[in-house]
Amino acid sequence: MNSTVILALTIGFAVFAFLLTCLLMYGTQKNRTKLVIAIGISAMYFIGYNALKDSQGWAVADEIPPKFILLAAVIEEPMKDKTKGEIFIWLQPLADNRPAGEPRAYRLAYEKGLHSLFEEAIKKTRHGNSQMGSNEPKRGPKGFNWLRPSGNEKPNIKITDLPAPQLPEK
Repeated sequence: MNSTVILALTIGFAVFAFLLTCLLMYGTQKNRTKLVIAIGISAMYFIGYNALKDSQGWAVADEIPPKFILLAAVIEEPMKDKTKGEIFIWLQPLADNRPAGEPRAYRLAYEKGLHSLFEEAIKKTRHGNSQMGSNEPKRGPKGFNWLRPSGNEKPNIKITDLPAPQLPEK
């Protein structure tokens, strides 16, 4: 989808929300019911926008899968006083050492270690060596997960060559 489609969907939703707002203003519902409907309409706008964003293939900042095949990577280095830098990777998750699901684009915060890791992996991919990776959880302090701040956790990513396929004997 391009920006014209997004604009058309946004305008369409705004018209729909306007019509529902008119219905609420001049309808005979109770005030509590009107408030719930108004909050629901507002929430659905943001839910719909995020769902649309995920369907377009935009990179997400979600946690990457535990095992994956690296398909591509783009590294945007940080610029002084302009951007913090990001690493965009395109991965296909693995389950039972087989591709599972569709490829997905992920966004990671820029780090020099990740930069060199993905740069080396992409060089190997260009030379014909497919790359397999894993995202291993870091062993942190014991306790409840919800007590630990999750925003500061850095991914522990390891990338290796994809093993050659084993053909059955004749």
